[in-house]
Amino acid sequence: MTYFLIAPVLMSAFNLQVNYISVVLVQVPIFFMMFYVPSPGGSGAIEILLSLAFAPFVPKYILGIFIILWRTLTHYLTLLVGAIVLVYILGIKNW
Repeated sequence: MTYFLIAPVLMSAFNLQVNYISVVLVQVPIFFMMFYVPSPGGSGAIEILLSLAFAPFVPKYILGIFIILWRTLTHYLTLLVGAIVLVYILGIKNW
């Protein structure tokens, strides 16, 4: 559930008043579509879907920044943390 709360928290950070339940419900189908998009990690297609889904909630002038932050927190941050943990577990030196 915390995965789906990232968007409402980001919207709150941008001082946008939104209905949390409707924002969460918009994300659920996109979450399941990520696994079927034929690109690595759904990159590109997911951002387009997000821009269409969040357009009613986020003003156009911050929509790009919002999507970049959302994608960073939901996808790329986990990859970075996983890489650091992997290096630590494997004991790779001079990385």
